[in-house]
Amino acid sequence: MSERIVVLRSGQSLQFLMDACAALADEVNEPHAWTNADEELMSVYAEVVTALARLRREELAGGSEPNVQVAIVDHLIERVRQTRAAEISMRLADVVDRLHAEAVNQVVLS
Repeated sequence: MSERIVVLRSGQSLQFLMDACAALADEVNEPHAWTNADEELMSVYAEVVTALARLRREELAGGSEPNVQVAIVDHLIERVRQTRAAEISMRLADVVDRLHAEAVNQVVLS
C-alpha cells in the first residue's frame, strides 16, 4: 500500500472529496486489491464516492430542467446499496468505479 496525502483546505471540500476518491481508487484498483482481503478498503471507497456523488447530485438537481445526469447518479447510488446488501450480484468495485466516473464527469462538465 502506497502513501498519499490528501489535504482539506478551507472552502475546498469538493476538491478534498475528489482527491480522496482518486487516492482510494488507485488503491482499490491495484492488483493486490483484487481479492476479498481488502473489503474494508472497498467499503471506505464506496462511502467516499457515494458522498461525492450525493454532493454533486444536489448541485445538478438544483436546475429547473429534468436532468439525465441526476437519474444516472441516483441509479448508481441505488446499485451500490443493492450490491452491498447482496440484493444483486455485481462486483461492488465495478459499480463504485462507474459512480466515481459519473461524479468526476459532472465536475468536468459543470
